[in-house]
This record gives sequence, structure tokens and C-alpha cells, in this order.
Amino acid sequence: MLLNLGNRHLWTDEAETANLAQNILVYGKPQAFDGVNYISQWVAAKREDFNDDLIWVLSPWLQLYVTAGSLAALGMTPLAARLPFALLGLVNLFMIYRLGLSVFTDRRVARLACWLLLFCIPFLLHMRQCRYYALAILFTQGILLAYAGLLRGRKFSGIGLIACSVLLFHSNYGLCLPLLMVLGVHALLFGRKRISILSSVIIMGGIAAFTVPYAVYASIFRTGSRLDTSYYGFNILNYLICINNYALPLILPIAALVMILLLRCPARFLHLRNPNLSVIVFICVGNLLFVSSNVGYFFRYIINLVPLLVVVHAGVLMWLMDLLRKKFGPLLGRSALVLIPLALLTTLTSLPVFSVLYPLEAKTDRHPFPDRLALRRDRSDYFSLRSEIFDFIDEITHDYVGPNEGIAEFLTERADRDDVIFTEYGDLPLLFSTDLTVRGGHQGVPYLGEPDWIISRAFMSPLLLKKFANERGYATHILEAPDCHWENRPDPYSHHFRTAPLHNPADPETTGYPPVIIYERQGREKKSENRKLPTPEPKSHEEREGPLNLLIVTLDSLRADRARDWERFFKNPLHLQRLSDESLRFNRCFVTSPGTVPSLSSLLTGKYPGELGYPGIGHSLPENVPTLADILSQAGYDTGACVSPPTLSPERGLGRGFQSYIGPNSNESRWEDFETTRQARHWLLGREAAQPWFLWVHLNGAHGPYQKAINPFFSLVRIGARLKPPVKPDNKAIPDLGDNTGINGIPSYQRMPKPQTRARIERNHNVRTLVGDWYFRELLRTLKVLNVERRTLVVVLGSHGESLGEDSIFAHHGENLSPSALHVPLAIHIPGEKPAQIEDPVSPIDLIPTLLPVLGLSPPAGLRGIDLLLPGSLERPGVLASVAPPLAGELQEAAIGPSWQVFRFKNGETLAANWQDQGHLNLRSLGSLTSNDEVEKLKKMLDLSLDRTPGDPGPPLSLSPEEIQVLIQLGYVRSRLR
Repeated sequence: MLLNLGNRHLWTDEAETANLAQNILVYGKPQAFDGVNYISQWVAAKREDFNDDLIWVLSPWLQLYVTAGSLAALGMTPLAARLPFALLGLVNLFMIYRLGLSVFTDRRVARLACWLLLFCIPFLLHMRQCRYYALAILFTQGILLAYAGLLRGRKFSGIGLIACSVLLFHSNYGLCLPLLMVLGVHALLFGRKRISILSSVIIMGGIAAFTVPYAVYASIFRTGSRLDTSYYGFNILNYLICINNYALPLILPIAALVMILLLRCPARFLHLRNPNLSVIVFICVGNLLFVSSNVGYFFRYIINLVPLLVVVHAGVLMWLMDLLRKKFGPLLGRSALVLIPLALLTTLTSLPVFSVLYPLEAKTDRHPFPDRLALRRDRSDYFSLRSEIFDFIDEITHDYVGPNEGIAEFLTERADRDDVIFTEYGDLPLLFSTDLTVRGGHQGVPYLGEPDWIISRAFMSPLLLKKFANERGYATHILEAPDCHWENRPDPYSHHFRTAPLHNPADPETTGYPPVIIYERQGREKKSENRKLPTPEPKSHEEREGPLNLLIVTLDSLRADRARDWERFFKNPLHLQRLSDESLRFNRCFVTSPGTVPSLSSLLTGKYPGELGYPGIGHSLPENVPTLADILSQAGYDTGACVSPPTLSPERGLGRGFQSYIGPNSNESRWEDFETTRQARHWLLGREAAQPWFLWVHLNGAHGPYQKAINPFFSLVRIGARLKPPVKPDNKAIPDLGDNTGINGIPSYQRMPKPQTRARIERNHNVRTLVGDWYFRELLRTLKVLNVERRTLVVVLGSHGESLGEDSIFAHHGENLSPSALHVPLAIHIPGEKPAQIEDPVSPIDLIPTLLPVLGLSPPAGLRGIDLLLPGSLERPGVLASVAPPLAGELQEAAIGPSWQVFRFKNGETLAANWQDQGHLNLRSLGSLTSNDEVEKLKKMLDLSLDRTPGDPGPPLSLSPEEIQVLIQLGYVRSRLR
């Protein structure tokens, strides 16, 4: 059951489960839309799979969370997706032993049932699937065992019945509901003397308490529209044939009935009065009648009945042996042992019990899904040996190459991360095995334009796609992969056990499948470092079609070295770095303050924190200072903001000018980035195409506390695999502090259960950096799916840095003016502009004067920044930074130039250091002021600094004890206010 489990790529149904599980790892719940791709089996536009909040409701969630746990622990592989269900398949072998023993009280029957189930090919195939099948079988058997215990008066059987019923409901309610209804009927007929009315009410109430809320939330009875009785009798016929071929040869109960009639055997000898046997018969008949009303025929709809039928198979077989021994003596009884190997050969033979029904084959063409029929065209097949057992052995011992694997490997090698794929079928497997934008298939989401790749499937409409590709000059790629249909589907009559043969067009005599054909759009950017399309000439702002949108993304505690020198820390470049390669990248951007609120206040107003009265924890932004949102709102922009920390709540004035400001309240804990990103995407999806918009998104990024969960289901294994070990690991334990300063120890809000070292702190910081960068990518992908990336100006930067041991400050910022706390990455992506790298020092106060002219607007007067795009604008000696007075201590302000940094302390002392050479500073070891031209210019900047004479602060903030406690826990204030 476990052999070669990960050899095959997931097929469509498995990929549905795995993709939803991946979204659980990101969002904490089964999102059916990740901002770019839909997960759907019934055409996403009809919204039958998910509700208005884009949450998956077509099927219950238990299988999704089981898969998510396995993917989080083992990585994003087919093996990890299937492993928990295969392990549950082994548990089901033990459960059928218990079930056989409970029904017939005969260990021979229990052991034979185990062997019969182990030889049942449909059972093995379904247990090797990333689907609900193993769960359904497990909890169905658990319900029967609990019900049998209830009939016998055993304690706690009612609790077991409630638990198994609830778990089966949350595995597949389509299998659970008819089973519970049948149990109710059986209890009324046979269990009234054994089960009290009070017990029945408690059991029904317990089951309803844990199932009705989800049933209402998911509107599960919407699936009634898929019921159709037109093929009711025909579906029953097909299910009976499958039962005959794979679980219970119907010739055995027929033979038992003949024996009873001819030999006048007592009914009790066959256990016909056994209530456990009668409930199995009830369940099998009831479920069969229910599932046959579905519009389609699927073996999976009766997969939970297979163990029950196998138990009946073993019981009838043993009864026949005992009957023959009793009636005809020991000699014939011993010869009846030959029935056991014949029973095991059920999976190898097709018994002719349905030969009288062959005339019905003429009606198979009327069935809506003729490929799903168990009936065979060749009548001789019913009398021949089948090969499923040998095919299965071949499957678990040999490699398999199918269309999903061939397509995924081809696109992984050839396609670029921003390419759009259109496929007629197989979109869900592509979503799991690649990181591309996929359209078509079950999503049913059209792509307006010419996709970069078109995947043609021979069983769909290849001629239409071929005509489209030829008219637009697409290149043709023929893969060495057979274009077969269902591939890893578990139904044995449509399962591909071996690699399907390829048809050779040169030899008409050969049989096989045609190869998969992929069309590539000519002129798209190749996935190669040596081949790049020429950058288009920049257009003037007047030549662009319509006004540009503006997206500003700020990531908390994002250090510049993590983006600039990513090779030292990560195995792959950050998405931030990839955007920077296509943008104006400023390699020397220094924020105006190492604190979140004052730094972002400068960004949104174009003024230094001192001019704003040092807005922060105690004061809000002055009311008379306009923000970027004010300016753009008055210009007709739709403005919105989505922020993660409570320190950016509207009370602090940063929400001024935003028509929609989404984030936690000041007394709430911070939002995790997956929630902020989800809210931002919802905001983007609701914009009107004609109106320009401005969206500011602030993500926690690498901000502590690191011990808080990124997301309880986030795949830290997947994130950790992208990290590199530190070059010089420092494993010396760092003491914990009693406050949040971070000087010479770990601040209280960053305290971890294990002893902290510098290497562990850096790893935690790098993990959070990757997570924040991942959500930044999601925002970019949302622009692409909305087809507005070419009309959107994107700005990304850090709100400030983080000290990771520099200056003896660990996992903290806010009081430190060294490069580790001030130096952040900054990239401005202007559609149509050539990428470039700027080495001059810049500051976030330069953004408003730079962005407004690009948007066709004039900057207001009184701004301290400069337009970075104007020739000669970068001739200033450097930029300024300061610490708010309550936190300043001895260090007050600094001026940073291309190579040097000058510090000024409260007592007037001025020191300098070459930050470019040292990289990290130790303020205690700085000598007297070095004299050179750059230092003199920076010193003069400090002498003229407006921060020496702060402006009037905004209204003071009255913080409740709850708000202060939240701020302390997040490290925004010390453990004691001063």
C-alpha cells in the first residue's frame, strides 16, 4: 500500500484536495481563490464550489486539514499528500478484523475478511489517493462497531457513535447522511428494546450539534440539483456489477439461498437474525439506492461499503464450508477449503452472473458518462481472467510517466514565473506541481488576451486550439507523454496502471495515445539569464493610457542586506529582489526613524518626524498636515489601506485621507499577514476599472515577536528549506532581559522557550522575512490576474531595519541609529521605465515628490524630500534620521551619506564612522570625529537639521491598560513607560 506511493503526480481530484490544503497552510482555512488561481471542479464562475467569501464548501474539510498537516510536515510532494491516507488504509485492515469478529464472532471470518480486503484492487487504489476514501471507510466501520456495542449495552458506545458519525460527516456528508438514516430505520425496527428513547435523543442531539452548523454554513443541500433518476436502474446495474467483480461475488449469496431452500437449513445458522449482519445489509442496500440517484456513476460513492461487503463475503463463504461439512461429512467439508483460494481469486475472475442482462448493453450510449460504465463491450470479458492484481503489482514496482508529469516538468524547465498557462484539462494538477498562473480547465475562468502557453488535450477540442495557435504564430512542442485522460483515477476500470503507449503516426498499425501538444507564444520573455527582451523606451506621463494606479507595500523590520545580498541568507532570491531587478532600485535608502509609526508618518507626509512632533505611541499625526492619501483622494483616486499592527490604527492619524482603512483596533493584537493580504486582495477585486486607486499595505514582515505563530498551519518546513545556514554561526546563549530594550540581551517580547543564540535569532528573522516576501508576491499576482500590472505604479520598502546583534542589540529596533536599524530596500516600479540602480542616499520623504509627478499631479509646498527622477536631484550630501525624544537616551540624530555616518548625541558630541566599510557599528568604540569632505557636509546637515526644533505634536493619545499591554507584548513600548 505504501510502495511507490509518490511516483505519480496528483490527478485532478487529488490535486483539488492538495491545493486547498496548501491554501489552508497560508490562510488558515480552505480558500478557493488565492488571488490568482481558482480551485474549482464545477466551473468557478458558477460559484458552486465556494461561498461568497471564496471559502470552499463543496465538500467537508477534514480531508483537507489532514492533507495540510502532512504537507506542512513533509513538504509539497505527492508522497506527502497521499501518505496519511495510505497509513489509514493499514488501520482499516485492523478495523475490518474487528468488524468481522463483531458480526460473526468467528476469528476465521475476521482473518479471511482481512485477506479478501487486502486482495481487493479498488480498496488498494482508493487508499493510495489523497482523498477522503480512507477516512470514509475508517469511520463507517467505526459507526458499525459503536452501533453494535450500543445494541449490546456497552458503555460509551453512544459517545463512539457520535464521534464516528461527526467525523464521517466532515469527511463526506454524502456518505454519512444515508448511512445515518438507515441506522435510524434499523434502530426503529430492531433496536427499540435495546436503545432507550433518551439515549437516542442524546445521540441525535450530539451528532446534530457538530454537523448542522456546517451544513447550514455550506448549504450542503444545494447538491440536490445534481440528482437525476433518469439512469437510476442503469446505475444500480453498474454498481451491482462492480460489487460482483471486486467485493462480493453474487453467486455466493445465490448459492447460500439455494442451500437454504433445498437443504432446509435453519436461518439462524446463516446468522440472518444477527442484528449486526442485518444492519450491514440495511446499510448496503440503502446506500446503493441513494447513490444510484446521482447523475453520474462513480465507484468512490460505494467505496465505504466495500469492507462491509467483504465481511459478508467471508461470512457466507465460511457458512457454506460449515454447511457442507455438516451435511456431507468431514471429507467433503475438507474439500470445501478450496473455496477460500477461489474467494481470493475473486479479484482475478469475472463470474457470469449477469450474462442474462447483456441486452441492456445497447443502452450504454444513452448514459451521460459512458466512459464510467463497468459493463464491457466484449461479452467474452465476463468469462476471462482479469489482470488488475498483476497490473497493480506492476504499478508499485515500476516508474510511471503520465501527461501531468510530462506537462509539469516541461513548464518547470521552460516557463517563466509570470507566464500564463491556458489548458483545456488538468489545471488543478498544474496548480499543485508548478507556481504558475493557470486558466481554463475546471476553473472555467477566461483569459482575456493571448496566454504564454496553451496546452492541448486530444480528448477535448484540439482542432479549435490548433487553429487559434496557428493564426497567432504559436510555436508547437510535442511532448514524450501520452495524452491519456483519467490517469491516476482510482476506479479500476479506468485506472492507468502502466505508462500508456504512444501512438506512432508513421505506423498506422500501432495503437496508443497521441502525445501531449503544448503551444508557446512567440515573443514572450524566455526563462534564461542570457536572453532578455529589450526594455521598451519609457513613455512620458502624458502618453500613458489613463492615470496610473499606485500600490505601496511596506514590510516591517526588513533589512536591506536580506534583499541586496540574498545569496548569503536564502537559496532563492526574494520576490522583492526580482521586482527590484525590473525597477528603479535604491541601494542606499535610510528611513527617518527606526520606529514604525514615525518612519511611516514621514513616508505618508514627506516630512521628518521632528516636523510632525514625533508621532508615535503617545501622540498622533498633526491634524493640519496633509497625507498622500489626502492628495490622491482629492484628485479622484479611490484610496484604501490594509495594515497589520495595532500601532497603525486610525487614532494615530495615518488613516487620514483613506476612504477605506482596514486593520486591527488599537486594543487588539496584530493581524497576521495572511489576513492583511486577504483583505487587500478583496479590496483590489472590488475596484472599478475606470477609477484609479491608491492602496497602501503594511505587513508585519520580519517584525517580532518571533514566537507568535505565523499561521498555525503554515509550512515552516517549506520556508526553512529556502534558508542557508549562517556563515559564522554564533551559538552562544544570550540572556533574557526584563524589558523591551534589547540591549545586551533578548527583549521580553522576543523571549522564546528555548535558550536563544544569535544564529537562532537570525534564522527566525530570515523565516519571517521569507513569509512577508511571500505575501508581497501574492499582491503582485493579484495585479496580474486583474490585468492591471501595466497600469500600476508599485513601491516596496521596509519601514525600518532590525538589529540582530549589532551594537549589542538583539532582535530589536527603535533606539538605534546604526545602518542595521535604518538601512532598508526600496524599489519603485514605473510601467515603461527602464530599470536602474541608484547608489545615492535617499529617504522615504522623497517618495511623495517623486510619485506625484509620475501620476500627473503637483507636489504640495513645504515637503522636505526631492524628486528622485529629476536630473541632478541627488546632489545632496545625505539624509537625516532621528530618534523620538522619549526613547533617544544619549543618541539623538544622525546624518547618513554614501560612505559615512555622523552621529550627534544629546550632550552635543558628534562622532562619525564609515558605515560602508564596517557594515555594522559599535557606538561605544567610535573615536573622535573624522575629518573629510563628506563628514563635514554631513555635520553641516545636522547643524541645519529641522529636527533640532520639533514641530507641534498632534493630539495626545489616551491609552487604556489593555492597549498598553498589547503594545508591550508586541515590543512597541518598554515593559515600563517613561
